[in-house]
Amino acid sequence: QVVVSAVTADLVREALSPVLGLRDLGLHQLKDVDGAERVWQLVHPRLRSDFPPLLSVPTTLHNLPNQLSSFVGRERAVAELDGLLATARLLTLTGPGGIGKTRLALRVALDLLADYPDGVWLVRLDALADSALVAGAVANVLRVREQPGRVLQEVLANALSARHLLLVLDSCEHLLPACAELADALLQASPRLQIVATSRERLGVPGEVVWQVPSLGLPASESAPAADELSTYEAVRLFADRAAAARPGFAVTNLNADSVAQVCRRLDGLPLALELAAARMNALSVEQLAQRLDDRFRLLTGPTSRAARVASGTLSGSRTALLRQQALRATIDWSYDLLSEPERVLLRRLAVFAGEWTLEAAEAVCAGEETVFDQVCSLVDKSLVRVEANPTGRYRLLETIREYALERLEASGEAEALRRRHTEYFLALVEQAAPELRGAGQLVWFKRLEAEYENVRAALLWTLERPDADLALRLGGALWYFWWIRSHSSEGRQLLERVLAISTGATLARATVLNATGYLASALDELDQASALHALALAISRELGDRPGVAMSLRCLGRVALLQGEYARADELLHEALALLRELGDRWGIGLALNNLANLSLLEGAAESAGGCIANPWPCAARSAMP
Repeated sequence: QVVVSAVTADLVREALSPVLGLRDLGLHQLKDVDGAERVWQLVHPRLRSDFPPLLSVPTTLHNLPNQLSSFVGRERAVAELDGLLATARLLTLTGPGGIGKTRLALRVALDLLADYPDGVWLVRLDALADSALVAGAVANVLRVREQPGRVLQEVLANALSARHLLLVLDSCEHLLPACAELADALLQASPRLQIVATSRERLGVPGEVVWQVPSLGLPASESAPAADELSTYEAVRLFADRAAAARPGFAVTNLNADSVAQVCRRLDGLPLALELAAARMNALSVEQLAQRLDDRFRLLTGPTSRAARVASGTLSGSRTALLRQQALRATIDWSYDLLSEPERVLLRRLAVFAGEWTLEAAEAVCAGEETVFDQVCSLVDKSLVRVEANPTGRYRLLETIREYALERLEASGEAEALRRRHTEYFLALVEQAAPELRGAGQLVWFKRLEAEYENVRAALLWTLERPDADLALRLGGALWYFWWIRSHSSEGRQLLERVLAISTGATLARATVLNATGYLASALDELDQASALHALALAISRELGDRPGVAMSLRCLGRVALLQGEYARADELLHEALALLRELGDRWGIGLALNNLANLSLLEGAAESAGGCIANPWPCAARSAMP
């Protein structure tokens, strides 16, 4: 039996005669040699071909790192990825920084060690700054040596042509063209090679299967369930596990369940953020941690104590972790720095949106010199913008990404202009919706406002913070009917009172908001306050000669009098309002006034007279339901 080293095999392979060949005997740990070496057997027709296995020190065919902390959650994800690798040649795990792409890839690789006779090999690319070094990094891990006069990528492809192995390329996002080129070349050269890549965006290689890593599972509702149920969610399990390592004895209980749920929700279920937060449990209670998350980028820096570093694991704060993994801000900085300038501009501008947003809204609010659509698609590909799983084409930023982008927006000097454009866009939407909420298409418009409500609320709050009374009055005056119908009366009442507090003078817009505030106050059973607000609105409308405003105020005052049991006064006010509404030809107002009069008749015990007002009177079952 003639065996040669990989170095010799590489040197003589091209010079062998046609009857000579080399058989790959795999990796072996040889005496007095550091690391495993690939060994080849010389093959010739006159030489025996079958021999007992070589006597060598056993070696495990992988270089995967030992994990210092347990792998929590992702059971379904691991099973799904294991299944995908049954057929996929290139599987790319995508997602934003801190989502856990590397840890998940390593877990899957460990699960499949036995499936690859030539091993599973991890190539870390995050520390590389030059695309030209990618092939060299792979060659170093696989112990493939350069050959004079030959391109290293070709040497790699030749060396892997007969091997059956799994290659894990970690952190490809900043070296995408080089990684894509190398992966494509190696996959074409080696039919039994498979690659798992981690990246913020796809490599773009033919046959690539892209799997977006989701956040860890979170409770859907704002109120935390009981401790036993809460602990079934992946994010909670991870936080509890790491928190117990930092603070021995910690457990999720019914007493701290709300705070634990708040921490996990505020951190978007991001594994890195959860581990960094849990490491702070050596000095803070979970309640204190929840309160301090408003300043999450300062709070979630890498732990400094040895116990906390061990508790959080190598990816959350150890001294050996890369700088970009030692703090949440640094992790997102890494992603932000890799963007083109137009992408950076759009990302920080998108931070003005609260919750979800549409492409049309982004184009109207964030447009600059570059095309918004192209940049949004690019940010989606880079896992910084999420496409929501609904048929309406809505997008969002993870709250952690949004807070980071907001800081960038403030630093850019564009915040004031962007917030005004955002407010004006949603003011136009609300004013367009206001008359439609009382028409045949009201269901469509109510759903649309419900979908945009977080942005509408953010716009109104901005007008209050400035303050800008004109914009605030217009927004509040157009939005109140939505609040009333959708049972947001308490919030609407509070916001409208703030609007009135920053506005002065006798204007049509202020009279409208006074009536709107009175309407919502009556829904909350605050009838005296409602009557006073409607009376102020009536005085302004009469002063300005605004007949529609006078009619509205009279009807509102009559409605409140009805609810207060002052039937004679209600009858007088409602009939006066009805006469004026008929002069104005306001069919909607006429219908409401007739409905109020019908309820008045019912409450007075004169049911027979109700038929003269309305064919099917609406009983006054609840004060908040009376129009």
